[in-house]
Amino acid sequence: MAVPSSKHAYLKQKIYESDDTACFITRERILQKLDLQYRTYYAYDREARILADLLDQIDTPVDPQDVIVGRMTEAVPDPDMHQASRIRYRFGEEACLRDYPNDTSVTFPSPLLYSYGHMTYDWKTLLEKGYRGILEQIERAAVEKGDPESLLYRENARLIIGAIRRFAQRYARAAERAGNHDAAQALSCVPFEPAYDLYSALSAVWLVHMIASCVEGARDFGFGRMDQYLLPYYEQSVKSGRMSREDAVELLSYFLLKPNEICGRTVYNGTRKPIPCHTSKQYLLLGGDRPNDLSVDLLRAAARNNMAQPVVTVLWKQAQPADFRREVFETMNRISDKMHVYNYDLVTQALKNRGVPPEYIAQLTYTGCCSMEFSSHTTRNEYYINTPKVLCQLLGLLDGETETFSSLEDLYARFTELCRLCMQDYIDYIVRLYGKVYTRRHGVLDALHVCACNRNCRYPGEGGAEPVRLYNVFLAGLATTADSFHVIDELVFRQKRLTMQQLHDMLAADYAGYEALLAEIRAMTFFGNDDDAADAYAVRTANALMDACQAVELPDKTYLIGSFYSLDRSYTYGLDLPATPNGRHYGEYISENPSPSYGAAHNGATAELSSLSKLPFVRSGGGGYNLTLSRRLDTPTLQALLESYFEMGGQHVGMTYINRETLEDAMIHPESYQDLTVRLYGYSEYFVKMDRWQQIEYLKRTAY
Repeated sequence: MAVPSSKHAYLKQKIYESDDTACFITRERILQKLDLQYRTYYAYDREARILADLLDQIDTPVDPQDVIVGRMTEAVPDPDMHQASRIRYRFGEEACLRDYPNDTSVTFPSPLLYSYGHMTYDWKTLLEKGYRGILEQIERAAVEKGDPESLLYRENARLIIGAIRRFAQRYARAAERAGNHDAAQALSCVPFEPAYDLYSALSAVWLVHMIASCVEGARDFGFGRMDQYLLPYYEQSVKSGRMSREDAVELLSYFLLKPNEICGRTVYNGTRKPIPCHTSKQYLLLGGDRPNDLSVDLLRAAARNNMAQPVVTVLWKQAQPADFRREVFETMNRISDKMHVYNYDLVTQALKNRGVPPEYIAQLTYTGCCSMEFSSHTTRNEYYINTPKVLCQLLGLLDGETETFSSLEDLYARFTELCRLCMQDYIDYIVRLYGKVYTRRHGVLDALHVCACNRNCRYPGEGGAEPVRLYNVFLAGLATTADSFHVIDELVFRQKRLTMQQLHDMLAADYAGYEALLAEIRAMTFFGNDDDAADAYAVRTANALMDACQAVELPDKTYLIGSFYSLDRSYTYGLDLPATPNGRHYGEYISENPSPSYGAAHNGATAELSSLSKLPFVRSGGGGYNLTLSRRLDTPTLQALLESYFEMGGQHVGMTYINRETLEDAMIHPESYQDLTVRLYGYSEYFVKMDRWQQIEYLKRTAY
């Protein structure tokens, strides 16, 4: 099926011209009416009925130029609608935002229906069996178990799958009216029946992804390993002669445009688009053990689009074919910040070291920037630790009580133990609160795409619903903490120029009256300059954090995996943090991900990469390192640089080609840079849409 390329520019431009203040207006109007009928939220049967009712009533718009069908009707909110209140709640060290209704106000996005998201569906089973096959499995399991919970699970599954089937059939008729006969044929079959070729498989994935992200409503649903589960349909379509590889790239590029329709160009932690998935990021994975022709064609399709969504994640292995690895870095050179690369050998070894069974490692995927999960087996949970804050606690900067430490070893031991206690308290709290290590309390659609949920007729978090549980622990501010240990060791334990009390007093004063010593501290060589002595503190700090992760007592079949990652906590965690020994003032940013402290790296990109490669990434499951280059390299040079980093022990690289002058001009003249994207934490954002604090933080990164 050849697709006219003239449509591509139109559909792409339509995304750029979309209104970032618009909501999914039909969804909100329907839920406003359903709210009167379903006032008790999130009981599973009610959630299923709400979703089914919504799917039966929501409209099915088709643009005459659509190739992959499925989009939401958008408009600015009605005058009587009000933005849902944003109530901050604390969860251990983690602060989140959740939407709740304002009493009798009409709110958007409606809180009547939503999911936690942050997961990768079992796309392989959906395409092979369709919802018909999934429901047949549930029917058998429910009859065999016979208990009320299983029968309720079956009834809810019937409700949802029936509604999705009717929704797809209505969309098929709408596509036929618009003259899109291929879409009409596909959606009259999928996703209820199995997919029969590449186009039908893509149509099924997109329709279900859209329902999850936009109708049910949640962020960070992943497409998973598309080059594996789509491969049979790709090979059938190409080898049968129905399409050439060029046709396949064209079709894939239309599919990869679709995620951009969901989120507009707003920023999730700034001014967000008023939709239930909150400017969602979406992810697909390629490579790993079995890269193939489809892997290459997906890379080419992503390069053709060159848009912020979806984030392309490549699992790199040294043993992969040379032509595939060249294609990876050729694509990275073209789209830079829109993709990132993991050292798959290192990640899988880290999971093996933690005792994760091979069958789950084989299902490794990433969503939510740089967070790992086991596709179709787990839903993801995460917890952040502000590691500089832990150090400040030990130094008496939070409660005024200064501990006495006889040596650096003593300080590290207490630091490790306090980090462990933070994590242990979090796990224990969850166990006490829910009776299990789980936080997800709803998601009737999501459950249909987790293997064990359907086998056991239980929702995520209920007994027997998941074979394993996975927790990502993100260790924020590594370099800030490591450089602080460096200063403490030098000034307190080696040179004995300060006592612990004097160090406390200097930091409590935010260096006022200690300006000469501050200048001396800032002149020290810190992590990021390929200086073994300085880097040793980062290695030791990283190992201390991983020791803490490994010492947490966990229930059976639960895995806690540490990663050096901060997301936007590099800003938020610094806001109320006292001055730290590395020369950072009160309220300033802490270091981002595993990167050096802002302004600390002076010896070039190769030196920084060399420093990073010394970290114990073989103990880390995820995280993300962002490299900014001010000039474009040729592909062989870029490939040599990054593959050398991986061979030395580096885990991950995302990059942006940008210079400071361009960024500063974009801040002054945003109208001239509407399509400028940069790699933020673990994904790409439109620079002019970022809040000013975020733009300023980005300027602090070193551009080599």
